[in-house]
Amino acid sequence: EHCVPIHSIVRVDERNSEDILVWGDFWVFNYNQVGDTLKCVSGGSHPGLMHVRQTEKGFEVTGFDQVEDGSNYLPTAQKIFGERYEAFHAVNSDEQKREVLRAEVLADYVKAHSLAVTMYQDFGWPAKKL
Repeated sequence: EHCVPIHSIVRVDERNSEDILVWGDFWVFNYNQVGDTLKCVSGGSHPGLMHVRQTEKGFEVTGFDQVEDGSNYLPTAQKIFGERYEAFHAVNSDEQKREVLRAEVLADYVKAHSLAVTMYQDFGWPAKKL
């Protein structure tokens, strides 16, 4: 029912308005609303480099260089983030900070969409208040 993107930006290079570079850790969570709770049904991390351009109507994503999974994770993360790898690793490995950000983004989403929601819950875990 609800798809909520959450992002931790590592660095932005706006020197070229036709190819703005945004390095970050991008998460997507999907929720079903059950009563006053958003129950997470799927989600995942998509770290990488987003290519964006500015148009008359706003910003448009034109490409995405994604860090690969498994044994290719480290080499592709190092290649994509380059000198920004340590900053990415600090953001990506801080689960506490990510959960605080997730709760803040969800609270903003609930408010913006006038949802009768007070909690969110991951499968197998207790619900958390927003």
